[in-house]
Amino acid sequence: MASFLEALAKQRAWHWLEESKGYTVDGEVNIGTGRIDLLAESPSGEIIGVELKRASEFGLDRDIYAQTHRYLDSGALDQLYFAAPDADKLGTNPESDPVDQMSIRAISYRLAAGVDEDWYTPSEVITHIRDAISTDFLAYSLEHRTVEDLIRQLLGRSPEDNEPISLDEAAQELRRTRLPEELGVIQVPIEKNGSKSDFSSLLTPGDGPTPSIVRDAEPVCAGDDTTGQISSIEEPWVRHHTWTHFGGIPEAQIPNDLESDTPTRPIDILAFEGDIDPTAAVETPESNAVIGIEAKGESSFPGSRKTEQLEQFLATETLSKLYLAVPTTLSERAVTFLEQHGFDTVGLITVDDTGVVDIVREATHQTPKYDGYLENHHERKVGYGDLEFPWLEPVSNLYLTEEEAERVEHPDPVAYAKPIIESADLDVSAGSWLDIDDWTGSDRTEDEFSKERVRYYLLRGVKAGPYLLDSDVDQDEMMGGYTRLALEWFEDTDEPGLKLNFGGGSWVGGYLWFTGETIQQLLTVLLNITNLNGATIRGQGKVIDLATFPIRGDSEHLRLQGRFGEEDLLELEIRSLVDEAEGDEIFEVDLGSGEKAGVTAQFTEPQWYDLVATLDHLLAGGTYRGLPGEFDSTPRIGPLGEDTWDIGTDIEERSNPVSIEMRNSDTDFLTE
Repeated sequence: MASFLEALAKQRAWHWLEESKGYTVDGEVNIGTGRIDLLAESPSGEIIGVELKRASEFGLDRDIYAQTHRYLDSGALDQLYFAAPDADKLGTNPESDPVDQMSIRAISYRLAAGVDEDWYTPSEVITHIRDAISTDFLAYSLEHRTVEDLIRQLLGRSPEDNEPISLDEAAQELRRTRLPEELGVIQVPIEKNGSKSDFSSLLTPGDGPTPSIVRDAEPVCAGDDTTGQISSIEEPWVRHHTWTHFGGIPEAQIPNDLESDTPTRPIDILAFEGDIDPTAAVETPESNAVIGIEAKGESSFPGSRKTEQLEQFLATETLSKLYLAVPTTLSERAVTFLEQHGFDTVGLITVDDTGVVDIVREATHQTPKYDGYLENHHERKVGYGDLEFPWLEPVSNLYLTEEEAERVEHPDPVAYAKPIIESADLDVSAGSWLDIDDWTGSDRTEDEFSKERVRYYLLRGVKAGPYLLDSDVDQDEMMGGYTRLALEWFEDTDEPGLKLNFGGGSWVGGYLWFTGETIQQLLTVLLNITNLNGATIRGQGKVIDLATFPIRGDSEHLRLQGRFGEEDLLELEIRSLVDEAEGDEIFEVDLGSGEKAGVTAQFTEPQWYDLVATLDHLLAGGTYRGLPGEFDSTPRIGPLGEDTWDIGTDIEERSNPVSIEMRNSDTDFLTE
């Protein structure tokens, strides 16, 4: 869900509590044990808390369970509700609420650690939990087992780094892995798939579907705590009542004028006059407008932040009008501020302690230049962020930040790499084998460096993977098929550093790393590989050797991470396949000596181009966002040059799966 939909649900719930229930409401109120989204006081003086959640998180996110109990422990509330657009998933019966299975597992592992430390026995654990926890909870079904069954099962396991936990503490934590029975539930309908008119009604206070109570909250034992106080002079109050007056998109996304890798920034409210599509304000400004509103309260008004925000909002040229909204108590100060800082075009809105809105100064109407912006290769509409609607017109004029311009400078790795390869001028005779032995080793291991994974590749070949269980391959035999290569770039070294991590796991393949001139020499080899037999490059790292691997013994020291065991000086052989390959492979890499060690993998022509483009860009000092290609996240480049994350990782763990080239003609190739 786009971030503003949660904010929109919050504003609609607030409006409903005021108009339908007659409550006095405030937002983002500190109640001592956390800052709750909405705090409401009923006409009879009851204090009700409401927490809004995104649809994808409600009932699933671990924070929900912790927040629920924290708020109930505050002593500031008489009732507590959680609200979400799909809150009806929880239903009317608290016993059917989903539980926090991840936390149950974590607590069970800590109990297992306590058993290992002889703090108590497994039978003592179960007896104590049965006495302290309700039978219904312990009998709750988790797929094919109950909560109690899961705890029993995990008591026999104790993963590393788990601290023992006392039985009383474990019982208390287990109670917090389910939502309390007192919790009420409010559904706030937010329909994204309706018509333009339907969505426009959601942006209009009082229109659209009305929130409803799915489950009544039970009274809780409120104490004398008066931490949570409703305030009519702070930003949430000003923001809500301004939204009630203007409507629009709360926490809307507009271009970020600052130097940042984040291309967007929020503005408190983006309201509309006329069409709710920003393109209309660009193309027909005489009858449409996009109105930006930034709210400040007594606490947030001081300082220079508001000056910077208003300047940056104006600089985006995406707004027809811009307003500053403040409580009435700040009216004179706000007028003086706008005059002193030359904000002649910015209007001023005030909100009093009853929620009445007054436009103290009209904003100057200007014609916006941009109706959209680029975010990680995706065109976005001003205000709407990553939400796409069929009724939104295509972007007519795109705002491009310097960072996004850099991201799209090299859209095609092949076009980037080809000229570099064609101009390579290594002076060696055809068929030569290069021996690059500059690397003499380092006292540090790879885990002591900060690294960024800049590329993944899905390579054909064979790999050592003793724990990759496949009925077609013995555990002490190399597995054919596909293996992952992760390209990791060192970030905290005086000179470039590169790690080639083959295998995609701690017990698959191996890794090699080196720094300095060796990386440039690797690139030189790749640029000239069609004229060479190959090359040997030295570095340090670790490989899995099936000939000596203790499959059923202690293998922790062989784990493929620098902090486990010792790294060795290793050789990476790069062998040209241009004259012998029947397919599209350009070269082969071999890490690990022996027939049952490490990995042997082939690069196709598209993968070769991508690797050359990536290394050349980074060696030239290029940024990660400027890496060649049109990918919105770090890709796993397949043999055809495409990102292959969409087919999952099972293909890396199977012996000789159907060729990935069949993906377009056979959608079930992974299951054959």
